[in-house]
Amino acid sequence: MKTTLLTTLSLVGTALSSAPSDLSLVSRQNAVDPDTCKGYVAKNVKTNSNGLTADLTLAANCGIYGPDIQSLKLEVTYEDKDRVHVKIGDKAGKRYEVPEEVFPRSKSKVTASSANLVFKHVAEPFSFSVSRKNGEVLFDTKGSALVFEEQYLR
Repeated sequence: MKTTLLTTLSLVGTALSSAPSDLSLVSRQNAVDPDTCKGYVAKNVKTNSNGLTADLTLAANCGIYGPDIQSLKLEVTYEDKDRVHVKIGDKAGKRYEVPEEVFPRSKSKVTASSANLVFKHVAEPFSFSVSRKNGEVLFDTKGSALVFEEQYLR
């Protein structure tokens, strides 16, 4: 009897351990399609000689894998003629960021007009592109809404 009980418990334990251990895997099957998300709207865009800043406000809740971050901050800095730094982060600063010492950035800054790269953005829905002055597109987010959540970024 004792052996039968232990065997049964062992089989049940094996069956439980082979089942998905994380209920979020199940909920992901019913998740929102990211292509239906509205993304963000750029507001308070302020341009200066070597870049720009803007507030990004959530257009509508998406909730693909958790709560959306309501307010983001966009910072664009032309660091040298061939490098532009684009940073999008939580406006409240509540997210982990890799320290500057890990990936040091250029301290020199150039004006946007003297750079070989061009940063362009669309306010609503927010998207941006980085291209060369000759028009060659290097990076473009057009067509995909920005999704910025606790554990998901697109």
